[in-house]
Amino acid sequence: IAQITIWMVRDEQGVVQHLEGFIEDVTERKQHIRQQEAILKVATALRTAQNRASMLPILLDQLLELLHANAAVLAIRDPLNGDTVFELANGSWASATGDRLENGEGVSREVITTGNFYLNNHIPDDPLFARPSLLADTRAVVGIPLTVRDEIIGVLWVGRNTDITETDVQLLTAIGEIAANAIHRMTLHEETERQLKQLKTLRTIE
Repeated sequence: IAQITIWMVRDEQGVVQHLEGFIEDVTERKQHIRQQEAILKVATALRTAQNRASMLPILLDQLLELLHANAAVLAIRDPLNGDTVFELANGSWASATGDRLENGEGVSREVITTGNFYLNNHIPDDPLFARPSLLADTRAVVGIPLTVRDEIIGVLWVGRNTDITETDVQLLTAIGEIAANAIHRMTLHEETERQLKQLKTLRTIE
């Protein structure tokens, strides 16, 4: 993206003699602005959620729109046995909601173990992809680890039928940080509410 600045050079009588100017590459600046706008949009949308159940579809809907994706999944690591649970899937992967991958299965495990993002613009070629039946018109996939206090709680997946760029990965990483913290806070809040209700019930019984 180029920005062109031009001005007129006049002589002492004010007559235009010639034009001068310069061309500036503003691609990086524009991308940064778009990224900040997208992050703000996601953060604002997540704040409208009343609970975790309403937060997750908001998150995935935003990903589909912002990344022009056709599929998205929130995969959460089960702390009890290390399995990966597709807590919610959207778009063409919606049928995967509730699926469980045993510990060590699929590329989600690789992301959770290493803490590195996974990017493949030719996903049908990867034999480690655990659900090839979901691909259909999806050929590019990226998975971002969801990290809270140095602990990886899951993976945020996005798929589409066009190449996923480095800029897309940067945006998804930023959204992943917001999402991980939002999910963690909401989970703690709901757990606290549940414990308070239990205490209230016990006091009532006593």
